[in-house]
Amino acid sequence: MKVVAAGNDVKQHGPERKIIMAPEIQTPVIQWPDANSGGLEGATSDKVPTEIQYYGNGYTWGFQIGESGQRHQWFKLGLDPTNARDTSDLAVKYPDRNAAPPAYGRTPEELVTDYLTALRIHAERVLRHKLPESALDSTPVEYVITTPAVWSDRAQAATRLCAQQAGMGTGSNLHVITEPEAAAMYALDAMDPHNIKVGDTFVLCDAGGGTVDLIS
Repeated sequence: MKVVAAGNDVKQHGPERKIIMAPEIQTPVIQWPDANSGGLEGATSDKVPTEIQYYGNGYTWGFQIGESGQRHQWFKLGLDPTNARDTSDLAVKYPDRNAAPPAYGRTPEELVTDYLTALRIHAERVLRHKLPESALDSTPVEYVITTPAVWSDRAQAATRLCAQQAGMGTGSNLHVITEPEAAAMYALDAMDPHNIKVGDTFVLCDAGGGTVDLIS
């Protein structure tokens, strides 16, 4: 089984997303389409900007978006209106002239669904590049989506629905877990061997620019 994990990482300079493919060894996706290439020869980065820009009946995303033109940012946070926040002082003092206004013609659900669709298509392209077609056809693929720990059940359900509509599967083939859970699993695997045993307690701090989770 091959697991494709897509997680948000909201940093001070803007939201980003990371894809990790984990059959047995975690393999981050670092090649992304850019404005000049729609394949695997574009930008090289361990994360891709969570931005989307519409034109006519289509859209560009991530590194495909140029330096000019309005684009949607921070739209993931719109899935949980119970945690709505006022605009930060920095955002007011240093506005992004390219950022589309909130709810600019599309709902957060539509934006997240379109963005996850682009992520899925790219992940499948990477899988086809790394695996023989016969192996890919016979290998079950499961997607794991991460959300902030403070999100409500409603927001997590909205995230799952967006992922389903983006073609990432249904039922047991699609998982929604909290970001601290994913971070802990990744850290424990990366630290192996470690001295943590069953029954031990540890504190995990998952700090980004948009949400900070402190879990024990």
